[in-house]
This record gives sequence, structure tokens and C-alpha cells, in this order.
Amino acid sequence: MRRLPRAPAAIAALALCAAALLAPTRARAAEHEWHAGMSFGYSALFAPTDGNGFGGGLHLAYGVSDMFNLLADVDAIAYTDAKWAVVSGGLGAASGSDVLQRVPWIGAEVGPAGIISTDPHCGLATLEPCHAFRLSIAAPFGVDYKINRSFAVGASGRVQVLLLGDSPWLTIGAFARAEYTWGF
Repeated sequence: MRRLPRAPAAIAALALCAAALLAPTRARAAEHEWHAGMSFGYSALFAPTDGNGFGGGLHLAYGVSDMFNLLADVDAIAYTDAKWAVVSGGLGAASGSDVLQRVPWIGAEVGPAGIISTDPHCGLATLEPCHAFRLSIAAPFGVDYKINRSFAVGASGRVQVLLLGDSPWLTIGAFARAEYTWGF
């Protein structure tokens, strides 16, 4: 009678195969590496009026070490059904595993944001302001795939809270991204 493999041995074999498939031919981590790129995607607005929107942004990152990057970004999202646009910027840091070809990362950012009404009747008969300043606190996260040493594509998400108004606004977004890397 044939014996089935034991579960711990099978799990170890699967983990070894996954590591072999995910690992590049050599480690690619680098300190003092610059990343500049752009993103485009969808965002949901949960505020006094809920809405769906599309937009994009530009980002810049500097690799302090092979695990930590300093971040700067600017984003603009138009929520047409809610008649609002949100323009925000942020500075922060992210941590990730920059040794594999697929680089997962998570970060935190803080910065200014502006909300702008796209309602053509804004300021005439509405009680809401046509534009306002907010403080943005965001948690970006994602995974990048290094096509080669200088170019990566990926997917990212962001949970953002806009403060300093009557009530906080929450946005949750999903974005496709591409970036150019240099300085390694």
C-alpha cells in the first residue's frame, strides 16, 4: 500500500518551491535608490456625501535602507457623482521587503489636502463651502513587481482620512502604478 506524504513535509516542500519561484537570480536590495512614478485608479469617498471617483498622482521615494523609504506624493481624485474633487499631498515613510522581485510595502503619510466643489451652483445657494483645507493622514500600501533594475509596475491601495472639518472624510482607493528607479 502506498503512503501519502506527511503534511509538514508537504508544506515545507511547497514553501521551498514558492521561495524559489519568487526569488530573483540575485538580491536586488539597494540603499540610496530613488523611485519616481505615477499611478491611476479608483477611489471611494465616505463623507457627508458618498461618491466614487477616478484620478491619479505622482510619487517620489528615496531608499534610506533596503527596508525603509522616505515618501512624497501628490494626488488628485474627482468624485463626479458627489460633486467633489480632492487634491492632496503627503510626506512619510514606508517599509518593505526589497530583496524579492515582488516588493510588498506599507507606509504612513501626513500632509495638506484641499477639497473643491465641482457643483456649478457652488457659492450661490448652498451652505457648503466651495473649497476647504484639510489635514490628510494616509496609510498607503502595495506590491511592486521589478521588471528590471530600472523599471517596476505594481498595484497599491490607500486609506486616507481628511481632518479639520466639521466631520472627517474617509477615502479608500486602489491604483495601478509604474515607476522608474535610479541611483543604485
